[in-house]
Amino acid sequence: MTAIWIRICILSVFLSGAFAQNYSFRYYGREEGLMNLATESLLQDRAGFLWVGTQNGLYRFDGRRFKEFGSSNGLPGNDLTQIEESSDGTLWVGSGSGLHFRRHDRESFVLAQLQGPQQINGGHGIAATRDAIFAATDTGLQRSDWPTSATPNFAPI
Repeated sequence: MTAIWIRICILSVFLSGAFAQNYSFRYYGREEGLMNLATESLLQDRAGFLWVGTQNGLYRFDGRRFKEFGSSNGLPGNDLTQIEESSDGTLWVGSGSGLHFRRHDRESFVLAQLQGPQQINGGHGIAATRDAIFAATDTGLQRSDWPTSATPNFAPI
């Protein structure tokens, strides 16, 4: 009986190598348009773009190049803590300067009006459900009935 267990163990060691996965990594940086490597958050949207929130701005990757989004696109703060996408394709970006949103058919971001302090907390400060957006601020959790409402009006929970 012991001999059978030893054979099974030896066989499993040899077979485990056959199922190993190989991963390849590629470095992206300034040559591809990513000017800051201190990544705070990542999101792949429904269109397939990869959004990268860094300590110095927001970047969208199309598979080849990064496009920077900054103050000219309505984002006053650079230190982005989180990126989230709501059910209608709206992109939400949280930062120390507040919560900003961008509809999928526009290039610019708009500041969402929160009740009280505008700062979004940490890397999990925004959550999207099918019919609401939640934002964690310094004064507590707030909710908006987005996208069922015309504008994202947040109120404390």
